[in-house]
Amino acid sequence: MQGVLHGFFGGALGFAKAHLLQPALGVVLVFGGKAVAVLALDFAAEVVVGYRGE
Repeated sequence: MQGVLHGFFGGALGFAKAHLLQPALGVVLVFGGKAVAVLALDFAAEVVVGYRGE
């Protein structure tokens, strides 16, 4: 019985990973990449402005 449950949950997890997690990870990576780029540009702009100000 445990083997059947293990197989079922393993299959369900594999299905979820393939069909839900990968697209979600893709979205997270795109948004995360954009956020990091914006933060990096913002930081660089502040450094440049601060450097000029001194």
